Amino acid sequence: MERFKTKYSGVYYRNHPTRKYGIFKDRYFILRYSVGGKQREDGYGWESEGYTEAGAAAQLDVLQRNIKTGLGYQSIREKRDQERAENIALQFENISVDEFYDVYEASQKGVKSPRGIKIERMNYDNHIKPFIGFFSIRSVGLEDIEEIKQTMVEALNEVGQPKYAPATINHVLKLLRHLFNVAISRGRTDKNPTKNIDFLPVDNERLRFLNREEAALLLKELNKAKAVSENAVGAHYYRKYKTNQTYEMAVIALNCGCRKGELLALRAADVNFNSGFLTIRKTKNHKSRNLPLTNDMVKILKRRISELGLSGEQYIFQSQDGRGLKKISEKYQETADRLFNQGLKDRQLRVVFHTLRHTFASWLVSAGVDLYTVKELLGHKLLTMTMRYAHLAPNKFKAATAVLNSHLRRKKCAPTTPLSGVKVVESSDADYAFALPQGDGSVKYYKLLHEQSAHQKQTQPAVFMQKSF
Repeated sequence: MERFKTKYSGVYYRNHPTRKYGIFKDRYFILRYSVGGKQREDGYGWESEGYTEAGAAAQLDVLQRNIKTGLGYQSIREKRDQERAENIALQFENISVDEFYDVYEASQKGVKSPRGIKIERMNYDNHIKPFIGFFSIRSVGLEDIEEIKQTMVEALNEVGQPKYAPATINHVLKLLRHLFNVAISRGRTDKNPTKNIDFLPVDNERLRFLNREEAALLLKELNKAKAVSENAVGAHYYRKYKTNQTYEMAVIALNCGCRKGELLALRAADVNFNSGFLTIRKTKNHKSRNLPLTNDMVKILKRRISELGLSGEQYIFQSQDGRGLKKISEKYQETADRLFNQGLKDRQLRVVFHTLRHTFASWLVSAGVDLYTVKELLGHKLLTMTMRYAHLAPNKFKAATAVLNSHLRRKKCAPTTPLSGVKVVESSDADYAFALPQGDGSVKYYKLLHEQSAHQKQTQPAVFMQKSF
């Protein structure tokens, strides 16, 4: 395309083939200059966009000076790249917390569950956005985070009790911490104002769980509730078996310890009567697990699947129009409040649907099931989460102490009686005696033969105790 000279040395232009600027054809200005003995051409811009001959000449002077001194940009492309970087930096500098939250939320998709993302958005909208949503993300300080925390700590409900549990407040603080860590990794800020914030202590040791009588009472009262309307999906099933969905959901939860969300997400394909396991797919930790089917679970699930004609991906528990449930019926909480929660001020002592999960775990540990097995059944990520039930283990610490004591060799052939009711037979050829608890609950006492060398020492029974400890 033909170029034309301007009155300025090194500044040229070409005409647009059709577009006009005023009564003349629109002109595109071009700069021609030398770099290291080689000619270079750079496009400057269209006259219709505000670029002029004089402006092109001034820009050419800057370029030639920069090339001569070796400082600054040395081409129009470098200049524009520099301007773009400065604009981006300026945008980053001024981006608000609210604008960045959309970036943060998008980064969590596929990392966190849809439910987890939804809960974080709710916490952000309710507790964070009103305070710092309009702030530049770089301007948020520790005092702003403290204000959010203190507002939640001091909030009271209609009866004058703390509105938010310490765990809820900590969830908001953790969201803030993660939000700013992501902002740092994206170059939007260089500090995390939550770094020195103190999280609230959370008492996880006090757990309300039901004893056998309370659980039986709760299930009995739940089963009294009227099922559903005559036209609802499954109405014939509930009439036939004189049951209702809330009762059956409570039975399943009590028998397998699943979370509420896991229960609501159960589908017919998740039940395998041949293997005797129920598969939990949508878990809090994004890891599926298999739970053994108890007799009560088999009874309910078999008849539900058969009578309601459920298969494949159909939900096991459904709304009255046949869709998946989003929450547990209010009938459960109304019944629990009436039976157990009257006059309670401590929210940790209230019976809620999650209490069934605690009850499941508590009964297992009380029956002697080891904590690691309970951890796997509950789907806990860390054993420390399951340790809250450790105090319920019957005599486990006594048994452990007995094992340790048994390995502490005691002088003399006749050992002293470590447990009441133990009868010991003396043996004159033994220097040491010790006790070992057996798997059946009994304890065997052994003696070490002194005539053997250290690496040849053998044990032989001296006394058997048949009394369990």
